[in-house]
Amino acid sequence: MNEVEELTKALDVAAKYFDSRGFLVWSSDARESIVRINSGDLEAINHLCLKYAPTCEVEELFITEYEQENESNIVELNEALAKVINSTYTALERVQSAIT
Repeated sequence: MNEVEELTKALDVAAKYFDSRGFLVWSSDARESIVRINSGDLEAINHLCLKYAPTCEVEELFITEYEQENESNIVELNEALAKVINSTYTALERVQSAIT
């Protein structure tokens, strides 16, 4: 699988995950990015890097304030989100390396 295919697959997984969490703007953006990348719009990759990079927009999705009795559920949700984000960002880095 080449780097672009790996990225579009990661974005598809991310979009489905975002849908399941109700992050509709994020799922829509992931799907739109797939279309842009498949049409050869490499600027979409720069946009995604800014969105998914650590300490960027993605940080807003993590739950940081919660009741102590909900901690195990929150940790589980944050870990699942981190897995999706890390997978997507790794794919983004591979594409960037391949095109530079």
